[in-house]
Amino acid sequence: MSTLKNRLEPRIRVRQPKLLVIDDEPYVIDAIKRRLHDYRVHVMEGYHGLHGIWRGITEKPDAIITDIMMPHASGEEVIACLQHNPKTESAPIIVLTGCSDPALESRLRRQGIAAYLTKPVELNLLVSELSKHVLLRRRD
Repeated sequence: MSTLKNRLEPRIRVRQPKLLVIDDEPYVIDAIKRRLHDYRVHVMEGYHGLHGIWRGITEKPDAIITDIMMPHASGEEVIACLQHNPKTESAPIIVLTGCSDPALESRLRRQGIAAYLTKPVELNLLVSELSKHVLLRRRD
């Protein structure tokens, strides 16, 4: 009976949120992917500033996590470009950096970032910040 019921009930497909992680250290991206494995989220990579800008514009992520100190374009340049592009301007940007700098954090918050986190970040804190902006569902 439950099999028939499952076939007759309409299925609602909820799209997985797309998360773009921009960091010049591949192990950071891999660590975030591993930490978010239990959640239904599609993680995309940007391996330096320009690559992150390109991925953001072409993939239109639902949320972005970016480092600050990167080659080819700094995190501040990445943030400015993505906030001023119609394809990415609505995506919340979370800064994840090894740089604990109150002046930088204050400046970036005035520019509209969603959160400023320092490495290493606790999984619960990262999930909490992401959950404010995208629907994170645990895998079954």
